[in-house]
Amino acid sequence: MIKRHNDIPNYLELVANLEEFGLSKYESMAYITLVSRGTLGASEIAYYSNLPRTKIYTILKKLERKKNLITLEIKISKLSKLPLL
Repeated sequence: MIKRHNDIPNYLELVANLEEFGLSKYESMAYITLVSRGTLGASEIAYYSNLPRTKIYTILKKLERKKNLITLEIKISKLSKLPLL
């Protein structure tokens, strides 16, 4: 399994190609991480992309505006543990 962006063959070339399509370097890095790893939370995307966590939400919003990303929001108000039988 791919752990970090260093494990992706031709990673820098992929980033450059996506930049030619109008994505920024950071957007490209986040996008490649999502394509290679699937559904992730924002902090996981930052970790695996080696991007600053403080910028990840801005990066994801830009990708969403460019129609490259679908975000799913799930809000849980309360969790409770079920008793074991």
